[in-house]
Amino acid sequence: FYKDKFAFDINKRIKVIYLKEKSINNNNFVQKVTERLNLIINLRKVLKHVKPDLICAFGINNIFISFISSLGLRNKIIGSERRSPENLSFIWKQIASAVYPKCDGMVFQLEEAKSFFNKKTQKKATVIPNPYLSKVDLVPCDFNKREKIITAAAARLEYAKGFDTLIKAF
Repeated sequence: FYKDKFAFDINKRIKVIYLKEKSINNNNFVQKVTERLNLIINLRKVLKHVKPDLICAFGINNIFISFISSLGLRNKIIGSERRSPENLSFIWKQIASAVYPKCDGMVFQLEEAKSFFNKKTQKKATVIPNPYLSKVDLVPCDFNKREKIITAAAARLEYAKGFDTLIKAF
C-alpha cells in the first residue's frame, strides 16, 4: 500500500501502484482511522480499475483493508497470517474471526494458528510452515563443552516476533 523501498528487485514487467506515502505519526488514533479510511477508498478505486483475478493480502491489517475495499466487487481474496493469533489484540482477534471465514482461502504458518479459528476458516485454510532445515545440514554442538550458551535471533524488532518470550526463556 505504502510507497517505500523494496528489499529486493521487482521485475520490470510488474506494475507497482502506490496508494500513499508511508505514515508519519502512528500514535494518533484519529489520524490512524483517517489513514485507513483513505486507504480503503483509494484501494477500492484501484481494484475497480484493475479488476484483479486474485488479491493476496499478508497480515490481518492488510487482509481487513483488502476485504472491506472489495465488498461487492467479487474479488477473490487469499489471506496469509504468519503471526500467532494469540499475539493479536482483542479487537484484531474479533476482526480476524469475522473476516477470515469470508476470504476465499487462508494460509497459516502453524497448524495451531489454523486451529485457533472456526471450522469454516479451517476448511479454507492451508499451512505453509517455514522451511525445515535437515539435521544433516546442521553442525552439532556439545553444550556441555561450552562455557556459556550463545543464542542468536534475527527478525524485525516488534512484539509479534516474540523477542520478549525469547528473553524470558533465559
